[in-house]
Amino acid sequence: MIAYYIEGKSWWAGPDLNRRPLARKAPELPSKSENALLERFRDFQMVDLRRSKRTAYEKVWFIKRMLKAVSKRPNEISREDLRCYLKTLEKFSEATYKNALMALKVFFRDFLELPEVVASFRFPHQMFNPKQIVSREQVKQFYECLETPKEKALFLLYATTGLGRDEILSLKPEDIDFSKRMITPNSHVGDTKKSWISFYNDEAERALREYLTAKKSSRSQSYSRCNEMKWLNSGNLQETKQA
Repeated sequence: MIAYYIEGKSWWAGPDLNRRPLARKAPELPSKSENALLERFRDFQMVDLRRSKRTAYEKVWFIKRMLKAVSKRPNEISREDLRCYLKTLEKFSEATYKNALMALKVFFRDFLELPEVVASFRFPHQMFNPKQIVSREQVKQFYECLETPKEKALFLLYATTGLGRDEILSLKPEDIDFSKRMITPNSHVGDTKKSWISFYNDEAERALREYLTAKKSSRSQSYSRCNEMKWLNSGNLQETKQA
């Protein structure tokens, strides 16, 4: 991750965008039958409940984790088994506990039609924490610390469009109308969230074009180096020396 220090304070600028993020490893399942069951659970969410692909896969991940911890077949799991499992999640954040419990409720109550197994469990009450609003000068200082065109373009798109992380990172060239500075995100297909068009300002436009230009130049250089290495490995260098 990248951190900057401004006026004695540490500001987190998010993950290093030049490093490939580590994939979250899913727990192993004891049998193929459970794999097939979880595939049907995924399809149930996406087709019956109209959840997004990401939401469906996230809940499948939580259920895989639970099955590994409980070590029982889904139809053999009792309320007490889940109670013991949920105790192990108390060391995590309330958000993680809430997401895990939501996955359990959808899996047992809606998919397996066993509502009595999860009926007694309640979601945690999340305390309201007022957000600290940074000043305009602090935002400016933070932006000036960004080093790459990609970081600057992402920062200004977040700041001016109001779109979320997944909406920005899933953008394709056809989602952007450069003549109108308009973005039409396509990251949500479920019923839980809605998104429509958004716009970015001229400063974000300049940063975005600078990033796209740098990206195109970098790809051209990489393509040129690749062709050069192919030419060297083909034996042409030895032929040139002999000539």
